[in-house]
Amino acid sequence: MLAHSVQRGGRHPIGYGRGLTPIDYKWKALWPSLLSRIIGALIVLSGLLLFVLEIASLGLLGKIGITPSLYGCAVGIWAGIFIMTAGVLILMIAYMKSVRLWALIAFCATVAATIFAIIDFSIVAARVADLRSAGAFDSIFTDVKSVAGLNGAQLAFGLVAFLLCLAFIGLYVHIYMKIRKYR
Repeated sequence: MLAHSVQRGGRHPIGYGRGLTPIDYKWKALWPSLLSRIIGALIVLSGLLLFVLEIASLGLLGKIGITPSLYGCAVGIWAGIFIMTAGVLILMIAYMKSVRLWALIAFCATVAATIFAIIDFSIVAARVADLRSAGAFDSIFTDVKSVAGLNGAQLAFGLVAFLLCLAFIGLYVHIYMKIRKYR
């Protein structure tokens, strides 16, 4: 009668928090950690490159004196932030207890990053087309040629970031369907 009950205030005697459910164990067992780490690292790298290339492009545009809205909208900065955030969340999945929860969070962030990547390479493609029609790629002035080259590189890395985000979305859907099939 004087002994304490087995459950004291809902606390578990060993470990922190509650245990994992069987579906969480399936997610942890089937999740391809190495592949998701590679995709996450490449997404962070491409987001960082978008960020840096946009800052360099804006710096050169300020030096030249071009400030129309198409060139000064800083879309690469915002896209880079969202893409890097998605990449960091993907990298965190391997170190979390609940892979299912963190994979879902990373999936949602990657969908947002994919949308920003589409916006980024759409605007940068318009910039590159504008610079191509103006002859900036063949200019004798190095600053103008550098602006064109930076925008071309930003377009390439925007497409790479978009494809990497699609690869992670495909990986998540593949694992989700595989686990759903085994239920």
